[in-house]
Amino acid sequence: MKWTQPRSVIKYILDSLLTQYVIMPATIVSWRSSLTLLDIFLFPNDWMLSNWTSLVIGLAGSILLFALETPLSQLANRIQRMRHSYWLRLLYEDAIYFAVFAAESLLWRGGWNLNVLFIITDPMVGGWVNISVGSVLLLSLQLFSYASACGCARDGQDTIAGDAIYATKYLRHYLPKVFFLSLSPSSVERGVLND
Repeated sequence: MKWTQPRSVIKYILDSLLTQYVIMPATIVSWRSSLTLLDIFLFPNDWMLSNWTSLVIGLAGSILLFALETPLSQLANRIQRMRHSYWLRLLYEDAIYFAVFAAESLLWRGGWNLNVLFIITDPMVGGWVNISVGSVLLLSLQLFSYASACGCARDGQDTIAGDAIYATKYLRHYLPKVFFLSLSPSSVERGVLND
């Protein structure tokens, strides 16, 4: 990844602050809430059945999404080629992200809870073993940056920031009229954004 100096330090700082202190906490709250709701509504009286069901549904959903990746991508490309397709593309993308979020929530909840129950029950030992094994796997697959995936980009936009390591152009894409420049959905489609 190429590191370049942000063109505007003030914009970069504002985006970084918004990302780290508003968007990331909102993401964490969403994940935590989804796991809590699964605890409450998915077989609440049978912890074992709840976690196995969560794991199986999440795994099946993930496999289905991987299998449908090509047709979903082709549909996204068709939508993108349509005139005035910004809102339709945004709706489509968010629907896909919601399906991924649901599958991952189920998969991760079942996986985490069953890991604690069957593999390593001691939190201290389990914590060290899991972080060590996970880190070695991520490093060996050259995916360690995924562990600290920071930053955000507005839905419907490319996630590669282009001016920094992390995607922190949220304000510059989402609120440019208020902060920096005039922006409409049609200008987003044309890529008319000045940093």
